[in-house]
Amino acid sequence: MNYPLRIHIFPMVSKPLGAFILIVLVLLLASCKGGGGGSPTSISPPDPGGGRMMVMPPGPPVPQGQPDLFIESASVSDNTLTPGQQFALRVTVRNRGNVQAAATTLHYKRDPVLPIISGHTTIGTDSVSSLSPSATSSESISLTAPSNTGTYYYGACVDSVSGESITSNNCSGNQGVRVTVSSSGGGSPGITFRVTDACNDGYDINYRFFANNADSDVIAVWPEAGRVYVTRRVGETYTHTLACTSDTVKICYGAQRESSSRDNSYWGVGLDGDEGCADCCNSCPSSGVINAGGRRLTCE
Repeated sequence: MNYPLRIHIFPMVSKPLGAFILIVLVLLLASCKGGGGGSPTSISPPDPGGGRMMVMPPGPPVPQGQPDLFIESASVSDNTLTPGQQFALRVTVRNRGNVQAAATTLHYKRDPVLPIISGHTTIGTDSVSSLSPSATSSESISLTAPSNTGTYYYGACVDSVSGESITSNNCSGNQGVRVTVSSSGGGSPGITFRVTDACNDGYDINYRFFANNADSDVIAVWPEAGRVYVTRRVGETYTHTLACTSDTVKICYGAQRESSSRDNSYWGVGLDGDEGCADCCNSCPSSGVINAGGRRLTCE
C-alpha cells in the first residue's frame, strides 16, 4: 500500500539545502516506483500464439497463515475469429498466500460485457492441484467461437479454498480477454446495434434482442434463453453484431430496468419482446452487415 509522503523542511535548513534534499528524495522515490514484487497490472503485448494476454492485479496483502488463489493471467490463441472457429483459452492460477492451497476447480467464463464474475456463463472447467506458496497452475481449454458475430470477453474464476479470506481476486474481473467474432468476407447478413445506458437513475438496465420471421414470430433471442445483457454504468455503449438466418426478417431490441427497481418502464419491445414500438426493429439485409445506429436508453 502506498501512503502519501509529507516532507517538512524546518526553518533551520537553508532554502538551497532544503531544495536539494527535496530533489534527492523525489529521485529516490521515482527509482523505487513499482517495487515490492507485485504482478504488473498493464495489458501485455500479443503472446506468441497471436492472441492477447491480460495480466491481473494480485490484490491486497495476504494475512499470515492463509492461502490466496487468484487468476494471474488469461490469454487466447487468436482474438480475431470467425463464427465456429476453433481457438484455445489459457489461464494461470497462482497461490500468492503463505501456506499450501488445497486442490480446487477452475471455471472458464465467457460474456459479452465486463467484468468476468462467477455468475457468468461457464464454458468449461478444469481441476487445479494443490499449490504451494507462490506456485502456479497453467490450464487450457479448446473452444469454438460463437455463431453470432460481435465482441466477447473470456476469462475464468477459481473456487475459493479452506482458509482463504481474500476472494475478490478469484475471477478475471475487468481483465477479461477481448475476442472479436466477425464473418469472413463480410458476405453473411447481419445487423449491428449500439446500446447506450443514458438513464442516470442508479439502476442497471437489462436488455435483449429478438429475431422475427415473416409472421412476426420470435425465432431467436440474444443472449440465450434465460439470460440478459446488462449495462454496467451510465454513458457506456455496448456493440452487438447479430447474424440474420434465412428465416429472419427483422431483429428488434427490448430493455427494462433491473428487477430491483420499482419502475417497470421499458424500451423497445420490452424484455419479453411483446411490447409495441414504432422504431425498435431493423430489417435484415440480403447480404453484408448494416448499421442500425445507436439506441440510447434515456429516462426522465
